[in-house]
Amino acid sequence: MKTIMKLILVLIVLVIVAAGVAIWQIDALAKTAIEEGGTYALGVDTTVDEVHIGLLRGEASLNGLGVANPAGYPAEHKLMNTGEFSVQVETGTLREDTVVIPAITLDGLEVHLDRNDGKYNVQVITDNLKKLGGEDEPSEEPEEKKPGKKFFVKKITIKNVTGHVELPTGVKIPINIKEITPFTNISSEEGVPMSKLIGQLFPAIMGSVVSGVAELPGEVVNLLKSDLGGAAAALGGKATELLNQGFEAGAESLKNITENLPEGAGQVIEDVQKNVGDTLKDITDGDKDSGNGEKKDDPLKKIGEGIGGLLGGDKDKE
Repeated sequence: MKTIMKLILVLIVLVIVAAGVAIWQIDALAKTAIEEGGTYALGVDTTVDEVHIGLLRGEASLNGLGVANPAGYPAEHKLMNTGEFSVQVETGTLREDTVVIPAITLDGLEVHLDRNDGKYNVQVITDNLKKLGGEDEPSEEPEEKKPGKKFFVKKITIKNVTGHVELPTGVKIPINIKEITPFTNISSEEGVPMSKLIGQLFPAIMGSVVSGVAELPGEVVNLLKSDLGGAAAALGGKATELLNQGFEAGAESLKNITENLPEGAGQVIEDVQKNVGDTLKDITDGDKDSGNGEKKDDPLKKIGEGIGGLLGGDKDKE
């Protein structure tokens, strides 16, 4: 009898130790899944500074999710870098095939859309996403491509988006979006692998940013929207639905901004867009002469003045 009791105690201790090891490793496993899934889906290094999953509270936090700029683009900043993710988790699903995440809040998203040789960095990412969704997939598959954890995310809220968009002229338009209308119906109830989740969300987030920057000229908006749409179509699933949500969310955030602008600010935005469009036309035509040998006003200066006016600067300093 004593021998049996000792064996039972040993088994109990082993179970407790095994559970402790699993809990201790869960943060590292989540970090690895996000990094490998993001790198595979986007085709550039995706890193996370820290992941912490609170099993008792049903909450998790993720800090410093970064998507590197592709080769040939500025290395001093990333294409996308985040502040802190606050994640709600149904802890009872952590050991199941599909992990249920009721809500994610991202406060502090930094986005830099740079150009190199006529192509935006985000277009390099969408090119890889198109391959991910088609038959021409990379040969090396991360762990989550094999049977494993899937994720069912119900809602994502994004706040305080900053950064810049570089125009074909070289001028950088600031990004400053206070809040983006929440994304819903992120995935089916069956869930999706981490790589597919990140792949489907990336075009949607970029779409909301592109649609939410007032000063962007139509040429740039249409170019980026077209590339994002192509990537979403190739990915299939919820990608196109999420992208449309992104476009609508960006437009809604822009509408909220313009409705609360001081009198005359709307005209400033129109002037900036016109100056950008005129500048792009000048560069395309290769002609900055007025026709009588005189130089036109410097369009880059006009763009800068317009942006200064939009941000509250005084264009008529004495």
